[in-house]
Amino acid sequence: MFFGRGLTAVISTDMIAIKNKTFLAWANEKMYLPFGYTNRHGVTINSYIYPTVVVALVVVILITLMLHFTKFGRALYAIGGNEQSAVMIGLNVM
Repeated sequence: MFFGRGLTAVISTDMIAIKNKTFLAWANEKMYLPFGYTNRHGVTINSYIYPTVVVALVVVILITLMLHFTKFGRALYAIGGNEQSAVMIGLNVM
């Protein structure tokens, strides 16, 4: 995200605001979890998570599964380590 923000700063120094009310309402929605905690004043505070966090976790899980269990993922790991080694084990890197 830091790299992406840096690239956008090269293009424009103005802030880009999200004005779509549906997206803002969805992004700020809280999904309450079935557990919480009690603070030192005895007030129970419910734990929550944002939907964007759930989407990010799902994406990470899907990418992890793709990298571990597909031919493309195994080739990506092999080429990422060393292209010459990937060629020597028979992967088509071109």
